[in-house]
Amino acid sequence: MLSVMVFIGVLILANGFFVAMEMALVTARGTRLEIMAEDGDDRATQVLAIQDQPGDFLATVQIGITLVGTAASAVGGARLVQMLSPLIARVQELAPYSDSLALGLVIISITFLTLVFGELVPKHLALRNAEAIAMAITTPLKILSRLTHLPMRMLSFSSEAVLKLIGSTDIQNPSTSSEEIELLAKQGVAEGVIHSTEERLINSIFHYTTSRLYDVMTPRTAIVAFEEKISTHVALEVAKRIGYSRFPVYRDNIDQVIGFVHIKDIILKSDNVNLGQYYRPIHFIPSNSSLPGAFEILTETGSQIAIVVDEFGGTHGLLTLEDLLEEIVGEIEDEHSPVSHSSVQESEGEWLVPGQTSILEISDLLKVKFHSKGQYKTIAGFIMKELGFIPVEGDQIQRSGYTFIVRKRENLRIAEVEIKKATLVDGTAK
Repeated sequence: MLSVMVFIGVLILANGFFVAMEMALVTARGTRLEIMAEDGDDRATQVLAIQDQPGDFLATVQIGITLVGTAASAVGGARLVQMLSPLIARVQELAPYSDSLALGLVIISITFLTLVFGELVPKHLALRNAEAIAMAITTPLKILSRLTHLPMRMLSFSSEAVLKLIGSTDIQNPSTSSEEIELLAKQGVAEGVIHSTEERLINSIFHYTTSRLYDVMTPRTAIVAFEEKISTHVALEVAKRIGYSRFPVYRDNIDQVIGFVHIKDIILKSDNVNLGQYYRPIHFIPSNSSLPGAFEILTETGSQIAIVVDEFGGTHGLLTLEDLLEEIVGEIEDEHSPVSHSSVQESEGEWLVPGQTSILEISDLLKVKFHSKGQYKTIAGFIMKELGFIPVEGDQIQRSGYTFIVRKRENLRIAEVEIKKATLVDGTAK
């Protein structure tokens, strides 16, 4: 009996070997294997070749699993039943059922041992060490492929014929989606493989491709530009007050931008002449361009600034290379950066903010979510969307436990908004 049990045990372990082989080759990450292959590891190259043509390898593995499974059940199991049945028959009460009981015990025992040592344990080991195991078994797999070449080809031919009959095409590896890469980055942070800053950069790059120029540019109404006839002294005074280093230059109106002036071109000029003598050429970008497309234009031309034009040829906004980079790396502050829209806390639960403050900044400040759905970007846009008209000073709305009051208006633009915490909080802004 011992020899039969050893025989069955060896077959179960062999089954586990084939299962681990299959699992490791299927789950081994191609990216890691490619890195190893580039470093000169021939085994990684072999695994990649197997993954590219998995049909033959799957047939070889299935032949092995089927053979050892059949042998364990039909040969070892049958022999074990014959040996166990007389032992059970010694109990007088169980004698009439000895064959059935022996068969049941053998089936349960072999099934349990096969599941544990022939399936679950090998699969877990293969999942944890997929690349290492996959590279370790390439040589045994080659040997098995040669030994089972004829039945393997028959199985491959048969399976391909059936697949064609049911209309299935060749196996195609689906392309990796951006969501999958973002999930991998998140898992990498959880496992300590990559830093949270790297995850943020990865996510920003994917969002970068779906963002619009409108989301990053300075809108037309907020552009600070110079008419070509103003003097250099006036331009320098404005630049000193605002803090920008580059300004668009226009003729007659903002829709006729003719170039831009860099402050360093006029700062050392002693003559007080018109800006028209110093402006540089400026690039124009259609408003429907993508962020990557705009970035490519600016970098290829060596430009730091461009005018975004609408479908009618009018000025839609101002775009800088810094605006595009900030979409990936976050806010960039330098000596030329303007003062950001900052909130002033007047008292506990009360703030005074510029109307052009980003709705994301307000969301972080109040710990409230705003479901803009692209309909507004600023607190001023939020108020106008909720009211449905252009407000006057004193108009207010109450949302999410906060009251938003228009405190100052300049022409048709909301300049300042006061935010007060209300008594009732419902948690989410509409």
